[in-house]
Parts: sequence; C-alpha cells; structure tokens
Amino acid sequence: MRALLACAITLATWAPGAHAALTRQEALDRCVAQLVGGERIGEVLYSADFETGDLSDWHADPGCKVVDAPGGGKCVEVRLSGNDHEDFVCLKKIPVTPGHPTAVAWRERAIEGSQPLFVRVDFLDANGVTGTPYATQDRARTGADWTNNAILVSSWFPEYTRSITIHFHHPPDAQTASLLDDVRVVDLAPAVDALLKQQLDDARAGLERLVAD
Repeated sequence: MRALLACAITLATWAPGAHAALTRQEALDRCVAQLVGGERIGEVLYSADFETGDLSDWHADPGCKVVDAPGGGKCVEVRLSGNDHEDFVCLKKIPVTPGHPTAVAWRERAIEGSQPLFVRVDFLDANGVTGTPYATQDRARTGADWTNNAILVSSWFPEYTRSITIHFHHPPDAQTASLLDDVRVVDLAPAVDALLKQQLDDARAGLERLVAD
C-alpha cells in the first residue's frame, strides 16, 4: 500500500501544473512560516492574550504591566527592571510531547530603545526538574509596528524535555521597552500531518485524473 501511495505521489507530480512533493521538514518549515504570517494552526498548548489584565500565570518584574494596545485590546509592556534575564516569565510548566515539533509564537512592538526582546525556553524533565543544558534563547524580530514572531523551539530540546517554561527579557541594563501580545506555545505535529495528508489527497486526485485521461 505504501509503495502504491508513493507511486501515486510520484505520478501526480508529473501532471501539468503539479509541484514536487513536500518532505516532512519542508512541510514543517511551511507551518512555521504560516505562524510568522499570523495564521492560527497546530494544537495550542498554552496561550495568553492579556485581555483580562490577569498576570497570575506570570512573574512580572516591576517594569512589566498590562496596558492598552495600539489598535485596541490589551498587551503587556515589558521593561527592564533588573540586571537579570527574567523580566517576564511564564510560571506554567507547559507539557510537550517528545518528537513533536513545538513552536513559541508571539507578536511584539518596540516602543523605546533599540535592544531586542529575547525569548528564553527552560527545559524540564518528567519530574519538573531542569537538567543540562537547562535553557536556550533567541532574539525576536521587532520594529515600530506589530511584528509576528515564531521560533521552532523543539529543535533546542535536550532528550529529557517533557515540559517547558518561557521567558521574555531584554539584555541586562538595556534602556528598552517593548509591547508583547498573543503568546502561544503550539504543537505543530497536527498541522504538519494535515499538510502532508492534503498533499497525499491531491496526489490521489492527480492519479485519478491521469488514469481517466
């Protein structure tokens, strides 16, 4: 059966107007790009839009607070208030599935200074304990307007990872402020599977057209 389906995909890609079959990595890259484009895909493992003003899920340094967002709604203003990497930290231990591609998505907007906002992910084992390595971080894309971000953080996970926490911070001593909104941790496995299934369905349809011709 697998060989027949593979043959179907190959034959369908020969059809006029057909595109080369996506690999799983290519499908994953496309899904991450969709997140960056603002699309809502995948299984949401955690989300925060700050509309209620409730920050009980978060450790917020004194410089961080819920404010009115440009264009409407609420967001969080993130300001440096100490010489550390813990400006705004999610207190939730967010379970992840080993082997599943997992991304952190959010949008942000610079309002003062030029230093980037960083996202940091801490790794926890099945007992909620950090190991080695214990965390990795990367800088965000930012600008004077709202900018969507998505990072495939599962590529950072050591093998022991069973849950994560997420932090947002500026570099220590940075005179910078940013707005943060629409934070999501997303399992992309369902989206990747759906994209590959659609490709297979299209291949079947293409094969049926070839046979009919």
